[in-house]
Amino acid sequence: DALKTNTILLSVALNGNSIGDGGATAIADALKTNTSIQALTLGGNNIGDAGATAIADALKTNTILLSVALNGNSIGDGGATAIADALKTNTSIQALTLGGNNIGDAGATAIADALKTNT
Repeated sequence: DALKTNTILLSVALNGNSIGDGGATAIADALKTNTSIQALTLGGNNIGDAGATAIADALKTNTILLSVALNGNSIGDGGATAIADALKTNTSIQALTLGGNNIGDAGATAIADALKTNT
C-alpha cells in the first residue's frame, strides 16, 4: 500500500527475488495510482503470464512510468500479448525489456504490431 501513495520514489528495482505473479500483481495495483515511479525493474522474479497481465493492465492507465524491465522471468505469449495491448494506448513507456522470457512467435508478433501504433 505504501507504493500507492508514495510521491518521492522515482525508481523501484527488485531484481533477482521471487516475487512471482502475486508480487507482480500487488505492484501493478500500486502502479494504477502511483504518480511518481518512472522506472520499474523486476528481472529474474519468476513472473509469468498472470503477473505480466496485471502489469499490462496497470500500464493502460499509468502515464508516469517511462521504463519497464521484466527480463529473465517466465512470461510467455499470453503475457507478451497483454503487454502489447497496453502499448497500444500507453504512450509514456520509452523502454521495455523482455529478454530471457518464454515469448514465442505469437507474443513477438503482438509486440511488433503494437509498436506500429504506439506513438
